[in-house]
Amino acid sequence: MLMPESKTGLTSCLPRVPRRRRRVTWMCAGLAVLCVLILLFEEPIRSIVSLHDGLLLDSDINRQSCPACFGLDFCNRVKYFHRVPEVGHWLFGNSKGVRVGWLSSKSASETQSPYAVSVPVMVAKSLAFDAELRRVDGDICEEARAMGVYHEPCSPAMPPAQVGKIAEAVAARIGNILGGFYNVSNHGTPSVAECAGPMVHKRLVKAYDSDKDGQLSTSEAAILRTVLTINTEPALYKAFPAEEGWPFPQYFGACGRMIFVEHGGGELSDFLDMAWTERLPVAIAWMDAILKLTDNEENWRFHLLDMSFSNFAVRRTKSPAGFKVTLIDAEHVILVHKSDPKYRDGVSPKDVEATFNSLALADCADSSECIQFYVPQLCAGGHPDMNYFYACRNILMQRPQFLEGLLDTWQGGLLNKPPLPYQEVLRDLLHECLYNQKSTGRAEVFRRLRDQLYRVHQLYGDSTVQATGT
Repeated sequence: MLMPESKTGLTSCLPRVPRRRRRVTWMCAGLAVLCVLILLFEEPIRSIVSLHDGLLLDSDINRQSCPACFGLDFCNRVKYFHRVPEVGHWLFGNSKGVRVGWLSSKSASETQSPYAVSVPVMVAKSLAFDAELRRVDGDICEEARAMGVYHEPCSPAMPPAQVGKIAEAVAARIGNILGGFYNVSNHGTPSVAECAGPMVHKRLVKAYDSDKDGQLSTSEAAILRTVLTINTEPALYKAFPAEEGWPFPQYFGACGRMIFVEHGGGELSDFLDMAWTERLPVAIAWMDAILKLTDNEENWRFHLLDMSFSNFAVRRTKSPAGFKVTLIDAEHVILVHKSDPKYRDGVSPKDVEATFNSLALADCADSSECIQFYVPQLCAGGHPDMNYFYACRNILMQRPQFLEGLLDTWQGGLLNKPPLPYQEVLRDLLHECLYNQKSTGRAEVFRRLRDQLYRVHQLYGDSTVQATGT
């Protein structure tokens, strides 16, 4: 019997498989692959299916845990929040339960299409992973046992409602709401409550005084303690609202262990591939945000312990500036007020007044986002120009190259590859921002750099950005 000739012209020695059997084989293989995909991506598929009614799951909100939660002021509007399927986020890592959606004028069950109303675009954030939340619940329980207000064994599987009652009992017993906190989701990295002087205390208490009676009720105190223990980000958003000009996303409220904030737009890194002249207004808007967080009329200083592109969002606006920059990840921030520096650990006035001269260029050669800091000096009002140093090193420029000790070129960053006529002046200003070898100070250099960019921007035909007046 003649064997069939293959497409290569060679005679095949394999027996011919009937077409029907081959079809069945392929169908079985396809079903097997489908079953594997369903097992791998069960949660994304379940979430996408649940988007038909647009509802957040009760397990996502965890309202029963209150007052061991972020708040309740958004709970009556949760039914109007419509989620958007973002499969890419699920496949490649959804950062601490971030869900994008919008607030509709109708509840999810009443809306025919999940895309019917799209104002305003917002983000729902859980701010911690499940394991971190279970650890927080265990800490609350152990604290209650130590105080004698709870006597049962602590278990990671405690019902949320039980945790809420325990947290309220702890808050009723404690007088100093801001005392002795650590941030669980930061894995010990200090944050807002680290330098809680009188002004910080007053600002946070005012933000969480829902009934505006000048003091915190037991439930309000328990909510604030929970926020400061899990993730201090919503405390900053509430205490320093975007409506008052702070470069944070607008805070809509919280329900259970989920907060709802404005969608800030694309990440700052999304603009790195734009032409240099198109990056100019973005760089200026970002520098304005850093100036606001570091030196402002209200004498607040936000020390940013994580100066990276992914922590800032940018979107176009109809404002004169053209862009709005917001700090969308405020988890790693130390807050101080210039009127109540918290001296401790023997920090001398000389150290406090000193500028930030840590030459981290050599120590952090392998990381463009490396940051070094000493918490006691930050709490004592020291290192007033640390933000400017890392703003220049981590964002405006990256991987600097030096020739005979002077900055020669840099690779990456918002100001990468400037036009030839401006390279020298920008290089000199960036070098001074790194080393601060003159008496003018790094803050002054940062403002000069910002205004130099503004003048260049004007030369390219756009005068909408305002000068700082320095």
